[in-house]
Amino acid sequence: MIEADYECAFQSHARMAPSVGVADVKADEVTIYSDLQKPYFHRLDISKLLEVPEDQVHVIWKDGAGSYERSDADEASFEAAIMSREVGRPVRVQWMRDEGIAWDPKAPAAVVSM
Repeated sequence: MIEADYECAFQSHARMAPSVGVADVKADEVTIYSDLQKPYFHRLDISKLLEVPEDQVHVIWKDGAGSYERSDADEASFEAAIMSREVGRPVRVQWMRDEGIAWDPKAPAAVVSM
């Protein structure tokens, strides 16, 4: 009989590049530029976050780094939207690589005995 234990550490779902987003929040229009994975869902989420009608939110997808499943791609544009609303000007937020690794979703660690 052969027995073995296999260990798998936490796996990062961080993107290949840091999360980045640009937001321009005006009284009657919100424009977001980001390389996120799901721009249509992001439009709804931004409208909820800022409490504005969804038809006033425009998400413009830009080509960027990919990722595996859920990642930290959306977070920078959420932060940029909040800051832009407060300062009344366009805001660009870019995370650093260590922030992406620290705060991205993680796949669970596992031990398999066979």
